[in-house]
Amino acid sequence: MRSTETTTISAPWPPDDRPVAVTRFNGLDIESDGPSCVAQDRVFPLFDDESLLLAAALDPAPDTSVLDVGTGSGILALAAAQRGATVLATDVNPRAIACARHNTDANGFANSIKILHADVYTGLDRGKLDLIVANPPFLPTPPELELLLTSGGGPYGTRIVSPLIADARAMLRDGGRFVCLAVSFGSPGSSVAQQLVESAFSDGDDVRVRDIYGSSISVDRLLDLYARWHSITSWRRMLADHGLTELHYVLIEASKATPLPAPRAVQLPPESTFAGSWDARFRRYEAWFSALDCTVWVPRSRGEADALPHYL
Repeated sequence: MRSTETTTISAPWPPDDRPVAVTRFNGLDIESDGPSCVAQDRVFPLFDDESLLLAAALDPAPDTSVLDVGTGSGILALAAAQRGATVLATDVNPRAIACARHNTDANGFANSIKILHADVYTGLDRGKLDLIVANPPFLPTPPELELLLTSGGGPYGTRIVSPLIADARAMLRDGGRFVCLAVSFGSPGSSVAQQLVESAFSDGDDVRVRDIYGSSISVDRLLDLYARWHSITSWRRMLADHGLTELHYVLIEASKATPLPAPRAVQLPPESTFAGSWDARFRRYEAWFSALDCTVWVPRSRGEADALPHYL
């Protein structure tokens, strides 16, 4: 694996301006920002139905090459390294890089995890990876709204998810796998994320997309969170025009030129006290949104990455 690190990274960890959360997972002590943190550069907290669920499900073979995109606290990189993989972890957030380096050092994995500043696959060699794993920013946000770096997915939730999926196959060697989580718009029985991964992978590959909560819900539940944002009416109309009436929370798996292994049950970590469900997720969102300062709700310029891919 190769990457060109062109940005000087300088951010303190642990921070001196906010409390640190410590999560115990599979013998690891992992620091991150807490769930109530609303700083623009927060290090994404660890939730039982997100990073911890994905970390518990990882099963790379020893000595395989793993890329963790948007590593945040480094939890997925650490889970892969525990199984003997060689890991490259990337992020665009300097504070996340500092946090991940702290966690890898503190847990004794500094020699098996390399952490670099990179945006998705920028600067990486193609066709070299055995596994790509990611818990990317996927929360759909109204047009022209800049939410937090770790969460905002743009008006279709695909700002990061789309390029992550679109180029995944080219980054994998034959037999390599891609695994990620996403909250995704869609219709009953189908999601944008599923269409993205089915378009990105080819005949002879294998794709599996599963609803983690077992079913989708109406997009109205999400739109109600943004009721005070000025463009909510036009956003609602835009989604309706594309037939995007449902919200899915999915585990996406794909393999290049080989079948996927038999599906394992999507299970929360054994030590979890969180019963994964849409109601529980939206209670978390509601508590978080109530803590958001008005300075977080700021306009931004809309870019091409906010558009639905042309083939959808």
